Amino acid sequence: MPPLSCTCLASLIRPVSPTSSRAPPGESLPSADVAALQPRDMLDRLEAGGWPLDLVDEVLVFGSYARGALNPADVDVVVEHRTDERLTSEFVNALSYGRDPSASMKRALKGTSRGLQIHFRERKTLEAEGFELTPLWTRGEPLAAARTRLTAITPDPTAGRAPRDHMLDAFEGIDRWVPRPVRVAVKCHWSATRKPSFTCHL
Repeated sequence: MPPLSCTCLASLIRPVSPTSSRAPPGESLPSADVAALQPRDMLDRLEAGGWPLDLVDEVLVFGSYARGALNPADVDVVVEHRTDERLTSEFVNALSYGRDPSASMKRALKGTSRGLQIHFRERKTLEAEGFELTPLWTRGEPLAAARTRLTAITPDPTAGRAPRDHMLDAFEGIDRWVPRPVRVAVKCHWSATRKPSFTCHL
């Protein structure tokens, strides 16, 4: 799957619905217990297998949830996966029509769950930026090992939420609904051109 430039990504941004992966306004954010159910559901789906989940090679968690925060805003998950002809075709077709190129994989992993923020094939990028990633599962391991690692994440009352990175003034107040890859792409494009190439209606 070809890499995307920040300009290409920025031009594809569409509104991010508050009901998609974040807690809607007026509702409480997930507690650690509730948040834990979301990656567990994802592991259940991986265990069931099928396309495109059979392409997933590795799952890691990071962020406030991985540090044991009691009220994480979401659960940040890194998913490393291979591609095949079908996934590549869907990816290119989605880009052509301005749709989410990772929609098939997201649906397969998340179902209708809220609160999972999935970062596809970003392990090296996040590690280079200094993020501490917690391995959850690697292909070839039993999913039971991943569930054990998930249970081993100890709640820590002192582990607060980390400040949002790659922020622009325009994101203030809506940052919970703007996924990190979108923030990175927009800030990258903005820094290079000082001109937004998209319109976002919330």
